[in-house]
Amino acid sequence: MSLKTTEAFDLFRNCSQVIPNTERVILNKIMNTAAKENAWVFVYGTLRRGGSNAWRMEKATFVEAATALGRLYRVDWYPGAIFDQTAGTVIHGELYAVPMEPLRELDAFEGDDYERINITVITSTQKTYEAWVWQYLPPTEHLAHIPSGDWLSL
Repeated sequence: MSLKTTEAFDLFRNCSQVIPNTERVILNKIMNTAAKENAWVFVYGTLRRGGSNAWRMEKATFVEAATALGRLYRVDWYPGAIFDQTAGTVIHGELYAVPMEPLRELDAFEGDDYERINITVITSTQKTYEAWVWQYLPPTEHLAHIPSGDWLSL
């Protein structure tokens, strides 16, 4: 996310508290600007802040904590997630704005056991985004389910 977009987020937060009905107009402007420069990406495992691969997100801009509907599993030292809008559980993660080149690097990092799909996430401030995420492809029957949906809580 560019400096101007970051400044716009700060402006949005300040103005929406002071001037009624500015939230929708400013948010739309921010979303359109950021969408041209970046992709929204939801991460739920080792890429999160505090995770063993968080350094891979250095070229991205953290937006805020978010959740998505689905089930989280322990694959090994890393998790796998199955996203399902009918799931009764949530997966905890973080929303980032990611430039296109680092997004391709993340695709390579995730490898063949994951597929990048687009899902709906809800941020901690109750905003909804369509974001890219890597869904685990192999069968999960033999994997331990993580009921909390929070990889970093283990």
